[in-house]
Amino acid sequence: MQPEFVRDDAGIELSVAIGNPGHGVVTSSPAGIRCRDACAAVFERGREVTLVAHPDDGWRFAGWGGACAGTRSCLVTLDEPMRVTADFRQQMHTLTTIVEGDGTILANGRDCSGGCDFTAGLTVTLEARAGSGSYHGGGGPAATRRAPGSAR
Repeated sequence: MQPEFVRDDAGIELSVAIGNPGHGVVTSSPAGIRCRDACAAVFERGREVTLVAHPDDGWRFAGWGGACAGTRSCLVTLDEPMRVTADFRQQMHTLTTIVEGDGTILANGRDCSGGCDFTAGLTVTLEARAGSGSYHGGGGPAATRRAPGSAR
């Protein structure tokens, strides 16, 4: 009796889930995946598929999960169904402050003496408060400067 060979032409599903959906897009090469939320596509068995994460403005790509890892593009070979997650997070900027003497610097009402983090694009209002027995000597030019790409 001759062995019977069965050809399996069924495709393999690659599914993608997005952490913080709506703040970035995942695309594939070859084409098939393009999603801002959960999606899936079927590719031929053994096919290599590259996934790329594209964060929206003010967001960053934090990394892959599931069948992928890291923060660069993801390459999978579809020998079995695979699930990948892509996580997008808001960009943060650090505001560094220096207090000379006794006092505090408030940024949007919270103590930011020494520095604090804010989400990108947020308007930050600074207030200098002199400590007991001290006075506020005024802010120099650095108090009014904005660095490109910083929280504002």
